[in-house]
Amino acid sequence: SNKSGNKITMQKHKYVIFVTLFFIFFLIGCENNEPTPEEKAQVRAIGDQASDVLLRKLKSRLISAVQKSGPAGAINECKLDAIKLTHEATNNSKVPVAVKRVTNKYRNPINAPDEWDKKALTFFENKEGVRDYFPEFYVQKIQQDEAIHFRYYKPLKMYQMCLKCHGNKIKEDVRVRLNELYPNDLATGYAKGDFRGAIRVDIAKEYLQ
Repeated sequence: SNKSGNKITMQKHKYVIFVTLFFIFFLIGCENNEPTPEEKAQVRAIGDQASDVLLRKLKSRLISAVQKSGPAGAINECKLDAIKLTHEATNNSKVPVAVKRVTNKYRNPINAPDEWDKKALTFFENKEGVRDYFPEFYVQKIQQDEAIHFRYYKPLKMYQMCLKCHGNKIKEDVRVRLNELYPNDLATGYAKGDFRGAIRVDIAKEYLQ
């Protein structure tokens, strides 16, 4: 009787161990679902196009706003324009995509990262100290329920002109305006060349050829 009971108990333990290992390997497999080189190349082509258009327009609009209103006056224009231009990049892409700017040190809460974004941002942050090399992009392959989609990330670094509103030495009128519009601002303290965040381009698998 004791032998029979012990045997049943061992079988239960084996079953529990098997199920636990199965789910561990399943979760690991989902997290490490790496895109193939072909997928990565296609995603990059789409992501490059969408992100480059957004970057050019953002830079042009920023220069124009600063020349017109100065750094403090341009903050409100930039706030509205950045959101508008990001939506335009989504709508004007050659294939359906969703474009977003993400960063850990966000000024506007709509740019806060989700868990997948945090992994991408960490990838770039870990590369910052690598001499003479910084990745041009990063691609994730994500499976949620039955659907598969890809995320392309283009890293953003701080330019000199951006430091007027994001640097270590911000003029008082600029700081006052930032406090009015962004009371929980996290996006200051940068130096030229620092990693700022990324442009994210979401692409569904069915839009890859």
